[in-house]
Amino acid sequence: GDHSTGNNAAGGNKQQVRAPKKTNIHRRMKKMTNPMAAPYRVPIPAPDWSAVYADPALPLLIDVGCAKGKFLQRAATTDADLFESKHGRHNLLGLEIY
Repeated sequence: GDHSTGNNAAGGNKQQVRAPKKTNIHRRMKKMTNPMAAPYRVPIPAPDWSAVYADPALPLLIDVGCAKGKFLQRAATTDADLFESKHGRHNLLGLEIY
């Protein structure tokens, strides 16, 4: 078969092991955005933080490279009491470029 590793009974030749073909390669590879490319060098105005956060005077915790934001999501919901007991109240902001 395709995954045989032993000696061939007829000739004693070894067959090479073939790894299964990866089927999710296109799903795993994403085109990265170059933030220094000309189209992205146009400055944009900062948001009105008082419209974003209930208390914009709180310290801002920024998670750079947050991927899907699971850490911040948990820090703001299920682990909010634990996070606040260790670090105090914060506004949370996640940044991801992909």
